Amino acid sequence: MIPDSGSVHNTGNYYCDQGLGHPISVIQDSATSGRFLLVFPGPFIPNQRYQLSVMGVKNQQGDQMKPDSVIFWRYEPAPFDVVINEIMANPTPPVNLPAYEYIELYNRRKMPISLDNWTITENKKTQLLQGVTIEADSFLLLCSTTGAAAFNPALPVYAVPGFPALNNTGAELTLKTDSGRVMSSVVYADTWYQDASKSNGGWSLEQIDPNNPCGGVDNWKASASRDGGTPCRKNSVNRANPDKKNPMPYRVATVSSDTICLYFNEPLDSSSMMNKALYSIDQGIRVDDIQPVGNDYSSILLHLSVPIQPRIIYTLDVSKGVWDCSGNKQQDDAYLKFGIPQPASPGDVAINELLPDAKSGGEKYIELYNRSQKIMDFKALNIASLDSVTGLITDVKSISTGNYLFFPGDYIVLSKNGNAVKSQYYTSHPDNFIDLPSFPIMDIGGGSLAVLDKSGIVMDQVTYFSSWQFPLLADTKGVALERIDYDKPTQDATNWHSAAETAGFGTPADKNSEWMQEPGLSAISLNDELFSPDEDGYHDVLEIHYHLDSPGYIGNLTIYDSKGTLVRSLMKNELLGEEGCVNWDGITDNRQKAAIGVYLILFDVFGKNGKREGFRKACVLAGKL
Repeated sequence: MIPDSGSVHNTGNYYCDQGLGHPISVIQDSATSGRFLLVFPGPFIPNQRYQLSVMGVKNQQGDQMKPDSVIFWRYEPAPFDVVINEIMANPTPPVNLPAYEYIELYNRRKMPISLDNWTITENKKTQLLQGVTIEADSFLLLCSTTGAAAFNPALPVYAVPGFPALNNTGAELTLKTDSGRVMSSVVYADTWYQDASKSNGGWSLEQIDPNNPCGGVDNWKASASRDGGTPCRKNSVNRANPDKKNPMPYRVATVSSDTICLYFNEPLDSSSMMNKALYSIDQGIRVDDIQPVGNDYSSILLHLSVPIQPRIIYTLDVSKGVWDCSGNKQQDDAYLKFGIPQPASPGDVAINELLPDAKSGGEKYIELYNRSQKIMDFKALNIASLDSVTGLITDVKSISTGNYLFFPGDYIVLSKNGNAVKSQYYTSHPDNFIDLPSFPIMDIGGGSLAVLDKSGIVMDQVTYFSSWQFPLLADTKGVALERIDYDKPTQDATNWHSAAETAGFGTPADKNSEWMQEPGLSAISLNDELFSPDEDGYHDVLEIHYHLDSPGYIGNLTIYDSKGTLVRSLMKNELLGEEGCVNWDGITDNRQKAAIGVYLILFDVFGKNGKREGFRKACVLAGKL
């Protein structure tokens, strides 16, 4: 009906409970003739139930409406009420959908939610959403103006002016309310497809369980739809996938002398992580202020009461008390190291383990070891390949774009996908993995790698060969090369060995299975007179140590069997240092496994003055009969 102007504007004809009473004014909406705005003297409390009663309103003919009432709430959306649910970042070549990028939103609530003046941000490019509502338990597709026209007109599609171009390899997407509150944030990567062929284009990334909105890579995968995606309908990969992981802080980076950054293993509830009482530091240092980093609440800046000092390792105690966006709580206190990093020098970093030939579903990796007493920062270091012909450094990759501390005695693994490595090898340090967006060239047959600082100074380098693998292994796919002693020269071929089978053929982020360190020596000695090169991780290599009265000798080292037959020449006329070590893996010069038995080691040295000295030592090569 067309209402009578006098009665419809009469504030006494309206009454709201919960103490609000009559409105102070009634205003006709200029955009819609039949809609009127009631202005009350007090605010509506979020999520409070209200009843509005209407009586005495007449039409223009003088007929009065029957008294009526309506129930309503002022609903204020909470984080994750609306979530980013599907991402088409690389639509070409198309499978069976329009070749346009899109972002799908899903309303998890049983009521419509206005997105008016909300924003969608891709990395740092932000666009405004205006005059749009997402219906209850429904979807809304965001795409470009051109793209909106290409989709089925029956779909709820919103054309975003200046829709941001989505990065194929990964980006941060953030949905914020009109008040700037983060509603949903996703930092996706092309590894989230979990399908190499689908990551090349035409397939969307779909969220598995919308009720686990902070699940990250564990809650996303490539669409299984024959169309390549499921815009505005239930995801093809949809299933229950609850978050059962407890949040835990896992590392600290030093931003400045009075600011550190604390990283958690997953996004957190923002209110719980802002409690200063949870954080304490030794040396009498307090946390004065806390600032979230980014929009997914997985890291925070802690501003300290006093500056930290160089060459001191501090400890941050994080008490249990934070919880993630699924309500899982931190179970134990965490104690994390931090300090002021120092510049690396040549020899401080050792290339310690290599996997050039990964198993199916796995990833190549490089393990680095901090053999110095310094705290270093991976932000200041690169990993690179070397040209096999010229020896020039090529294919340089940054190890970390942000601050990432490298402590004395730590093992850190570099790969394109640390989770893939950890799925195939055991490690007791699952947080000591850094994912690189792109990896240096690492050929199966051999190659050269180097660690260098930002100015190009080499910290360590190695030219490795597939022949360094234990020759009696039938298959070396998935078998890592381990450095036996990081204090011995990197390029010494006898200082590398296949990882033990009992260790799973690789020890990423852990001490190497074939690790041995040179002891104090006199004359010639062995690490053990009995060794068994059977790849069980126990005495697989015989270490022959020598100690001379001065450097400059020329040495020969040979192995004979009990019949006096030459079995292996390990050293031929080599210039020697004052002390050193040579390894024998039980392989003969003919690349055959030596038989079980007693062997004689002859070590002959010749001095500058023609002086000759000879040393002998017996050993036993054991094995299973």
